[in-house]
Formats: sequence, structure tokens, C-alpha cells
Amino acid sequence: MAPYINGTKVKSPTGPGELCHHFVALWLQAKGKLPGGTKPESINAHTAGNVFFPGGLGLPARRGGRIEVVRDSVIGFYEGGQLMHSMIAISPITWTGSRNENTFEAAGNRVVFHNVHEMTNPGWLGPDHIWQSTMFRNGLSVWFRSIQ
Repeated sequence: MAPYINGTKVKSPTGPGELCHHFVALWLQAKGKLPGGTKPESINAHTAGNVFFPGGLGLPARRGGRIEVVRDSVIGFYEGGQLMHSMIAISPITWTGSRNENTFEAAGNRVVFHNVHEMTNPGWLGPDHIWQSTMFRNGLSVWFRSIQ
């Protein structure tokens, strides 16, 4: 059964690889916001950043301890210039996505971060937009783009 995100029915991603990016691409497609001609199954670690964040990184997800994300946003976790993980903002403080192979638990299962403003490990490292997890101890920079 396909999940609904803020009233939009989103198919579950399939296959090996970058399921988190595939899930976000399926959501963008369901919202009518995936760039013309782009197929969700073609999104991978090398193409997702340009598709999800055309023209740059977007806006910092957090500043001075305050979440800046808005509902119906794409959230990107970057290491250097490489998009490592992507999620969807159900609300400013509730984010959802799909698990990749060998991360979190079983691949494909949805992960939901509730009260993201309070999270510390995994979660925020300091007051700004740097996120840490067991996989990324040095932190990832977190950005967002509203599709409203």
C-alpha cells in the first residue's frame, strides 16, 4: 500500500541502491514537481542533488537552534558537495524518507523523524545546520527547498 504524505499518495521505492532519493523523486512526481522527462528510477547519488536542488543547495535547515524548514520541502543531507541522503518534510519538525540498503534497518522501510528540532544523535551538532549520525560523525550539512 502506498503511503500518503500530506494528502499525496506516494509509491514505495523498489530495487537496490539509493532508495531515499528514489522515494523523494516519487513524491515529487506525485506532486507534479519532478522536472519534465525525469524518471524517478533514474535518480541516483550522482543526479539527485541537481534534480532536487536546481540552482544550488537551497536554504539552511536550521539556524541558531531554530528549524527553518517548511512543510512540503525536500531536505538534503550533504557531505562536501555530494548529496548523501534526502527526506521529505511532512511538517517543519517531522521528516520522512526511505531507508537505503545497509543503513538504519531493512532497506525500503520508511523512517520518520519526529520532533527533529530536539534530536541530537542522530541529530543536530551545534546550533546550526550540521547533522551527525553513527555513519557521519563529522556531520552533514542539511539544506531544504520548499516545493509549495
